[in-house]
Amino acid sequence: RHEPDFLQANNPWFRGVQTIYGPDGDVYVSDWVDGWDGLGKGRIYRLTDETHADSPIVREVQRLLEGDWQQRAVPALRAGLSHEDRRIRLESQWELARRGAVDTLLAVAGSPDADRLARLHGLWGADQIVRRDPSQSERVLESVRHWLADEDAAMRAAAAKVVGERGDR
Repeated sequence: RHEPDFLQANNPWFRGVQTIYGPDGDVYVSDWVDGWDGLGKGRIYRLTDETHADSPIVREVQRLLEGDWQQRAVPALRAGLSHEDRRIRLESQWELARRGAVDTLLAVAGSPDADRLARLHGLWGADQIVRRDPSQSERVLESVRHWLADEDAAMRAAAAKVVGERGDR
């Protein structure tokens, strides 16, 4: 998940400004031709690995990203919080937060059986709900306070950030 260094090595004028991963499994890199004050135009590089173009995970991610997230059932969104593709995890988190699914998000965040990323997305999603609906704050903070002593350092840090931003002591 780093900007491809080989582009810079092969082109000293390369000024990559953004790297994104397409639903097709390819990597897209934008670059300003000859730097910021250069020619006033840019390029987009598409990097692909044909051996993975038709892999099951690429097909699955394409299918999921093309779908209507508002039509997905809560169990599918909950499962999406642990998907290996970050975009699927985020879309699942955002849709659960949009629906106000505090119980689902807190259950995932508090589950010792869930993987780290799913737990973090559960916590972040619950915090999203609090940002939009402060009346949920105490309910969410009650759970988050327990994670300040979680055995996972990433979970402790995320919990501390939520608690600190809410001014909780």
